[in-house]
Amino acid sequence: MQAMFAAITCRQEARGAPLSAATLNRIWAMLRTALNAAIRHGLIGDDPASRVELPVARRPRAVVWTAARVGALAVDGGAASGGGVDGRADRRVPARDP
Repeated sequence: MQAMFAAITCRQEARGAPLSAATLNRIWAMLRTALNAAIRHGLIGDDPASRVELPVARRPRAVVWTAARVGALAVDGGAASGGGVDGRADRRVPARDP
């Protein structure tokens, strides 16, 4: 199982789209659900995914809405602070002219 997760990680990194720790943990959780169902149905004896070691997924820090941040968002859409509301680049599609 550990080798399978290593292969998934390497394949995604080779494609230029590395997986986050949270995504790996979601894959692991879905796999565990399937394996636990197989255990309940008597198809396997134990859950090999229970021995997999994955990176710890860290929760993103909440951003406090200060008066300065609200003002920057109102003035320039947050461009001065790096983009959209969460600090990422704004991904909105520009409005079309009729």
